Amino acid sequence: ATASRAMEFLDRSNYIDKKLEIKLLFIDIINARKNISLLKSRIGIMDELIDKYTHGQERGELTILDINKIKIERAKLNNSLSSIESDYEMLCSTLVGENGGKECNSLIEQLNEYPDDMILPVDNYEMMLTENNPMNNYSSLMSQSQAQMVQAEKLSRLPGFTLGYHHSWEDGDVFNGLVVGMTLPFFSTRHKVKAAKAMQQSLAYQEESVASQLHATMMGNRNKALSLHRQLDSYGKALGNDDNARLLKMALDGGQISILDYLGEMAYFLEARQDYLDLQYRYNQALAELNKYTLVTE
Repeated sequence: ATASRAMEFLDRSNYIDKKLEIKLLFIDIINARKNISLLKSRIGIMDELIDKYTHGQERGELTILDINKIKIERAKLNNSLSSIESDYEMLCSTLVGENGGKECNSLIEQLNEYPDDMILPVDNYEMMLTENNPMNNYSSLMSQSQAQMVQAEKLSRLPGFTLGYHHSWEDGDVFNGLVVGMTLPFFSTRHKVKAAKAMQQSLAYQEESVASQLHATMMGNRNKALSLHRQLDSYGKALGNDDNARLLKMALDGGQISILDYLGEMAYFLEARQDYLDLQYRYNQALAELNKYTLVTE
């Protein structure tokens, strides 16, 4: 019965792992959609420039080389977009597979922002590891089960008695009587007890090891999440409201910078924004791992 209860907790642990796996898949999809949106906005700006300065080139405002530079930059962005869109389609197909093959377009359309999670105090996570972690319960019950098995093997070494009635025919005569038997399993069960004790020690060690490993993983994920949060905060303040594309366009239209300067600055700020999105992505991954046991467990 104890082993059976332990297996229920193991099933519970597998269930929570699957929920985390799907949540991480959601985060992958959100990250892909954010990067697609960013690249499409930049490609839109390039298209406007190509349209505007193609006519400007006809009037002698830009050279053919300048126009080609814009087209090359636009082609680079389009290649990056195609790669991310391909990854995005693969992620969506994976989600459909997790959904039993049923389409989930309406769900995907809602995946625009990351979950509203937060980093909790260490005490909260330590309490969850103790009270809301099925792997701890599984290891503990398996250890208890093996301790009971050792006791059972010890009891099986006691002598066994049998009492029966014997009836037989011998040369026409009838013989009746009681039969008493005794088994002495001292030697036949000796190795079973040793094996059961060895297994008990192994499971007891595993119980301690699981608890220690889970605690170390939790602390590692929390420290990682805190570090990424600090980096995000720093990046966010530097990037502001991402108004750099509009300001650069104003500078270009006002003749304050050349088209070559404009393309270089746009590439710089695009890379900075992509770095910021990557930080967001990794932060939410770490946060999902950290808050694994806060997932609904109904």
